[in-house]
Amino acid sequence: MISFSQIAAETNLEIVGRDISISNISDPVKALEDEAIFIIQKKTLNDKYIIRSKAWIINKTLFNPDLSDFLDRTQVSYIVSDDIYETFIKVIQLFHPNSQPAPFIHPSAVISELTVCEGMVHVGPHVTIGAHSHIGSQVTVMANSFIGNNVQLGDNTVIYPNVTIYDNSWIGQNVIIHAGTVIGSDGFGYYKQKDRHKKIPHVGKVVVEDDVEIGSNCTIDRGTLGETRIMRGSKIDNLVQIAHNVIIGQNTLIAAQSGIAGSTTIGDSVTIAGQVGIVGHITVGNNVTIGAQSGVISSIGDGETVSGYPARNHAESLRKEAYIRKIPEILKKLKQKPDK
Repeated sequence: MISFSQIAAETNLEIVGRDISISNISDPVKALEDEAIFIIQKKTLNDKYIIRSKAWIINKTLFNPDLSDFLDRTQVSYIVSDDIYETFIKVIQLFHPNSQPAPFIHPSAVISELTVCEGMVHVGPHVTIGAHSHIGSQVTVMANSFIGNNVQLGDNTVIYPNVTIYDNSWIGQNVIIHAGTVIGSDGFGYYKQKDRHKKIPHVGKVVVEDDVEIGSNCTIDRGTLGETRIMRGSKIDNLVQIAHNVIIGQNTLIAAQSGIAGSTTIGDSVTIAGQVGIVGHITVGNNVTIGAQSGVISSIGDGETVSGYPARNHAESLRKEAYIRKIPEILKKLKQKPDK
């Protein structure tokens, strides 16, 4: 149990109302009286009459005199935050502190004598690490993961179970790679000779820069000759395919089930929503937003917001969809016999 006043102190905020003991943090509608909740979005307040929690942490942009009166009448204690997500993270860490696995190499792990492991590493059961690799300080490699030859894992990187990292891949510091992801597999490259598809060798590598997070069951292919690169601070959701020689800029977000074909360059601070397909050999500029299920078949300039298939200016795409919805009504009118 943590007191509500302690939460306020840890987040450098003030409590209004009585102090109470908090057992956990929870979803607003499901929370019990002694569980703290976060009011981050306005729609959550639609359920305020059925919320049982007596300890609310509220986004300052939502706080107003009417809400203050409601909280006073219902005897709810509250904290108001002007940086609600930062507060959210701090409170989560109070109840669920990060636990660094203890330095340990499991007896079943197979590590080449030609590989260097820095101090404080944790290597789980049945991990394989090839020759001439370098495992940085405080790296965690969990069970059944495979690390090939000439691989670098930077300091404080976490590799979850069943991850495969092929030869010559370079992973920076503070990287998180979730279970089932494959880094450095061959790209989808073939040429046709007579009636057969013949494989083009892929001898490049994958570079993942610092502070990148890659979700579960992603595939990032190695370059044909050069490199596939994920730049600093980018975040990739589950089930994403990134083909050979793709460059992903800094601080870009890619949501689940998206795919990027070979030799395409994605700029900095791009947002790619779920199930987006992007063809190869094009450029997506900086600060671009691509709506869900879009099909991108040509380059996009800086700052644009696009959607649909083929992807086009979002406002134009919405107008197109509105026209399409009117087609049945238009056809019905055309089929009607004119009055005599």
